[in-house]
Amino acid sequence: MNDQLVVYSSKSGFTRRYAEWIAEELQCEAIPLSNLQSAMVGAAKTIVYGGPIHAGWVVGLKKFLKREDRKKNQNVFVFAVGLSPSNSADIERCHKANLNDSNRKIPWFYFMGGLDIDKLKGIEKLIMKMVLRAEAKTKRKEALKAGKPVEQIAGYPILDYCDRAAIKPLLEAIKAAA
Repeated sequence: MNDQLVVYSSKSGFTRRYAEWIAEELQCEAIPLSNLQSAMVGAAKTIVYGGPIHAGWVVGLKKFLKREDRKKNQNVFVFAVGLSPSNSADIERCHKANLNDSNRKIPWFYFMGGLDIDKLKGIEKLIMKMVLRAEAKTKRKEALKAGKPVEQIAGYPILDYCDRAAIKPLLEAIKAAA
């Protein structure tokens, strides 16, 4: 039995994709946080947790870190998935906000994800549609002012910045900690 485990929260599938790639490389399971059982946590020597960034917070991370079935001697790694470029100051702020002083030593990794509005739900979907409509309207106005042809935007774009090669530093850190 493999003593490594990948746990994740995912809203639109991009974090799940990274979790599955990591689990494949580690030859272990990728489990949604909602399906995580105490026996799985107890059996793992290494746990990788991943979640999407929402309003500066890694979804599910706080819940995962507060689990009482986690052992102090477990190796824990965290990855966050978002739309900001990897070198953005927002990523460092997110890192500091999500890992407090007692958890600051947990290795942190950031991967660019994507956006698929059709996979979002509720208020998040509504907000993203409003943002994209406003952006499209601004672009059309700018094109008209400049005397350029105006393109009608059909539907909503799917943005996908996932890159399997991005997980390499995380895999190397896990290997070094073993």
